[in-house]
Amino acid sequence: MWKPGIKIGPENWKERLIESSARYCEVWHNIAEPQKYETMFQFLQKREVHTGLHFWGTVHDSVMANIAHPEVSILEPSINLMKQTIDIASSWGFFYVNIHIGTAALEKIFFSTHSLEPVLGTEVPMEQAKQTAKETLLLLKDYAEKRSILLIVETVPSHNARQFLSSDSRKHNIFPTHGLSSFILEDIAKEIGVSVNNDLSHTAAELVTNSREELWKYVSARTKQLAPYTKLIHSNTLSEPFNGTDSHDGILDEDFSNNVFPTKQQFATLLSMFAQRNDVWIVNEPQNKHVENYNALCAFHDAMQ
Repeated sequence: MWKPGIKIGPENWKERLIESSARYCEVWHNIAEPQKYETMFQFLQKREVHTGLHFWGTVHDSVMANIAHPEVSILEPSINLMKQTIDIASSWGFFYVNIHIGTAALEKIFFSTHSLEPVLGTEVPMEQAKQTAKETLLLLKDYAEKRSILLIVETVPSHNARQFLSSDSRKHNIFPTHGLSSFILEDIAKEIGVSVNNDLSHTAAELVTNSREELWKYVSARTKQLAPYTKLIHSNTLSEPFNGTDSHDGILDEDFSNNVFPTKQQFATLLSMFAQRNDVWIVNEPQNKHVENYNALCAFHDAMQ
């Protein structure tokens, strides 16, 4: 049976872990701020919580680390930061490091203001980005395996909101990411054996549509096709508009009553694809009510046993 986990970060992590009693967790990990994690990691290790790290990092002038862009001044430091994260995970006895598949154009991220912006004029052909990602992932996968860490690669949305926590920005101020699609990630997984994180909202955000029926057909098909390589699911839901951006909605009844995608029944159907799998982690990433969402995820888990 799949493993339900809670997402934690530098803020309020202890409260979430104590209140939830979660045995599995994923840490939002900014490689640039190691001082924020030492106490957390000691706590996780002492309580024997099965832990994975979700890599975040920037290079140069706030450019988001990227394994798919061939610009050497971006690619090489990105690889080095991810190797450092793998080393950290290994030194603490953690289980996996999750990274994004990357984009064919560069973007900047500003954590303090929750904002993103494209770096104009940096787009490269998608086939070149795919080849760069494949070569980089082969290197990182080997590096991780030698340190007993599972490298997991996450699907990405087709667009980003410039203010990524703002529902208004999602509607009026977005830009294309030129992200490598889940089809490209699937091809790479088949070829080199890398593991996949199917972020449900990111996968849904590959398709810009007004049709919920089309969106459901797309996400259910992609989830099924990615399943043989999937080791992690970010089980978020998505609110309208379905314009290629993520909204990080939750899986509480109040979320489903607000007409998020997928519906509660559709969400259960997606999770049921992994009911016989004990090698898959499922972690929700809501904007708030993390413990409540973890408990809801556990309820889905228990209902499938």
